[in-house]
Amino acid sequence: MSINMGHDGEETDYSDFAHQQVNFQTTVDEADLTGSPAAVRVQHEVEPLAGRGGLAQNEVAELVYFRLEARTADFSDSADQNVGSHVVIFGSFGMNLQATGDELNPADAGDATVFRREGTTDDAGNTATLSDVDDRVLCRFAHTSTPPFDDEANGLGGGGQVEPGDVRERNFRDMLGRGPVLDSSDDLTAVYDLEGEDVIVTFVGDIAVDLVWDVAEVSDAGRAFSVPK
Repeated sequence: MSINMGHDGEETDYSDFAHQQVNFQTTVDEADLTGSPAAVRVQHEVEPLAGRGGLAQNEVAELVYFRLEARTADFSDSADQNVGSHVVIFGSFGMNLQATGDELNPADAGDATVFRREGTTDDAGNTATLSDVDDRVLCRFAHTSTPPFDDEANGLGGGGQVEPGDVRERNFRDMLGRGPVLDSSDDLTAVYDLEGEDVIVTFVGDIAVDLVWDVAEVSDAGRAFSVPK
């Protein structure tokens, strides 16, 4: 991300833009995990620029840039874990997403940028995923880590391993010339599954997002970032 606070360079000038930091965090213990594979589905929502009260009804905001980091970590009572295991977070970040019904379903689709079509199967009987991209999705993410464990019957088991977080970054003006535009009725949404394999300790799924917005009044939006009036 190039930042230029002056006006004589070719980089994007971020000096007049609004910055938003969001942290989605969910703590999961063994009792939360259901199904096969054992998982819990989470949906978080936040308004654009919620920290300053959100957008007024006469305002719109262009998402100029964002950076997302997703990770699983913070294993509590890891001494109680007595077998090798792993935990996974995977899902989507975008605008006005839903985790239920026939909406976006990252666990079933396998690829969170496509819809799962009920009844559409391949020769092996698996549900097919089609290539119709949902433009509400800004990115998808996935991260795996391993808690330490202690084989109580036979001594020390194994150490834990946590890789660096999964980082997704988009500078929409560099990529497309203009980013998506949201108004006061829109939400930013994180939809994800936290999955644990033979996990009997508490762990945390964490998603940190930094966003840069260009805010304009609706009457001035066409001039500000080429939004049709």
